[in-house]
Amino acid sequence: MSEAQLQEKIRAIVGIHYWNFTQLPEQVCMALDQLLITYERDEILSVMQRLLPDYEASAKKARANGAGSGTAAEMNMACEMQLRYLSDSIEYIENHSA
Repeated sequence: MSEAQLQEKIRAIVGIHYWNFTQLPEQVCMALDQLLITYERDEILSVMQRLLPDYEASAKKARANGAGSGTAAEMNMACEMQLRYLSDSIEYIENHSA
């Protein structure tokens, strides 16, 4: 598979389809485990690290657009959750046995 396909898989995994405010949702961990079966650990980490600045920029932009209430607040929360899930996913993969 190409790097673009791996990026799309990672984006789908860290999407906010599942909510858990204390840890990665079980479904996310299971999807990450599947990635580890298909791809090399270092390849996954490399792609995740390259995606991180985009997620950070999206979260920063959402914060700047106001997080008071309504749609802006929902967008801010969604961007922050995606950033957290990606960051936590990087940690999850890093801690996985090489």
